[in-house]
Amino acid sequence: MKSKQVVDEGHLDSAADGYSSSVALNRSGMVVVGAPQDSEGNLYAGGSNVVRQPDGQGEVPEIKLKLQTGDVGLFGQLVNINEAGMIVVGAAGLMIMVQKAALFIFVRAFSGRT
Repeated sequence: MKSKQVVDEGHLDSAADGYSSSVALNRSGMVVVGAPQDSEGNLYAGGSNVVRQPDGQGEVPEIKLKLQTGDVGLFGQLVNINEAGMIVVGAAGLMIMVQKAALFIFVRAFSGRT
C-alpha cells in the first residue's frame, strides 16, 4: 500500500500540533489521527483530524476534518471509530474566558463502489 506521509502539504507538525496524540483504527484499515493543537486558520488551536482509508487499489487516500474558525478548540483530543466507519471526535474546548466542550460524530457516506 502507498501512503502519503506529509499531511495537508506539511501544515501539520507533530510537535506543535499534537499530531498523533490520539489515534483510532478499525479492522478495515481506516485510521483517524488527531491533531488537537492544529491552529491552521484558527487562533485558538481549533484542532483537526486526518482520516485515511485504503481504497482496495493499493492507495490510501486521506481527508482532513477540521472545524470552522472560532468553533470549539482541541478538536481531535479524543478520537474513536467503529467497524462501520462512524467517527467520534472529542473537543475539550479552549476559548478565552469560557471552557466549551463538544462531541462530534461523522457518519461515513457510501458511494456505492465496492
